[in-house]
Amino acid sequence: IEAENFGHVFQTSDVREGVEAFIEKRAPIFHHK
Repeated sequence: IEAENFGHVFQTSDVREGVEAFIEKRAPIFHHK
């Protein structure tokens, strides 16, 4: 169950924004999606 939910979390746009912000060394702007 945990692994299944983990996969769903990493399909959100907030995760992509977090990773991109980390790479670009800036603060992330989360939209809670």
